[in-house]
Amino acid sequence: MQFVKAAYNSFLSKIAKDSPKKSKWQIREPEDRTDPVEHEKFVQTRLGDKKQLIAASVRGKSHEHHGNWRDDAFCFDCAGIFTIIAASDGAGSCALSRIGAKIVSHVSVLSAKDYINRHLPGPMSHISEQTIFSLKECLKNSVTASTASVNQEAEKRQTDTGSFSATLILLLHAFTGTEHLIASIQVGDGAAAIYSSAKEVTMLGKANYGEYAGESVFITSPKISETLGDRVNILRTKDVKYIAMMTDGITDDYFPLLKGLKHFFDQMETAVLNSKNPLNALKKWIRYEKIGSYDDRTLLILYF
Repeated sequence: MQFVKAAYNSFLSKIAKDSPKKSKWQIREPEDRTDPVEHEKFVQTRLGDKKQLIAASVRGKSHEHHGNWRDDAFCFDCAGIFTIIAASDGAGSCALSRIGAKIVSHVSVLSAKDYINRHLPGPMSHISEQTIFSLKECLKNSVTASTASVNQEAEKRQTDTGSFSATLILLLHAFTGTEHLIASIQVGDGAAAIYSSAKEVTMLGKANYGEYAGESVFITSPKISETLGDRVNILRTKDVKYIAMMTDGITDDYFPLLKGLKHFFDQMETAVLNSKNPLNALKKWIRYEKIGSYDDRTLLILYF
């Protein structure tokens, strides 16, 4: 997907450079008004006593220009001491991917919330092996539930599940009083990472692709269910300042990621999180101009 996108973006960049008028980029409404989604979505909320979430999702310039819907989606909730966040990127070439992304993000969060309420409902004085096992099961079950919901929607509409192709990053966070516990699972591209007070970046999982260059992976891709255990990432640490989750509309602009995300977190701290109105600052930041960057952008940040 990266290689195909790179070639496409290179072509668009050449057009942008050669064009004497930037006004060629148009903002158009979709002609097909069935299954509408918002072109943008912004959230700022407090989660518990010490945790805050800020999130944004906007339609990319390419989708604006061609009159397409935003294909990204995100969702969040709380269960016990856990915060649950999810982001999904629908495949732009698939007609109903925006619906797939919405289903995947919402169902995965609802499923995780239900699992936590049943198996990990109360305070946590220490992190046991059983807790780790339960979190892994929670994440795998949540992806499975998302896939089942997409299959049901495809059957309801009498169409192929591939039309709903979407990625998923699902993350659970809890603070036990002495350390942070973070569990995540990722299918497809995008990224989740933490930033410490020591200004160190730690990736939570990694973007993955198919067997061939440019081949994308989605939760509806063949044999994904067989790989879910390998996609789970568990991290325990005492030092977390920010947790960020984003789709590839942002990560592609910060490649190579480990180095690029250090710059990203510095930008977030200076331009957004330390501002008087973080939500307004994020609304401005997420529309940054960068040649070759025309995809939908979605970003969620937990900060403490």
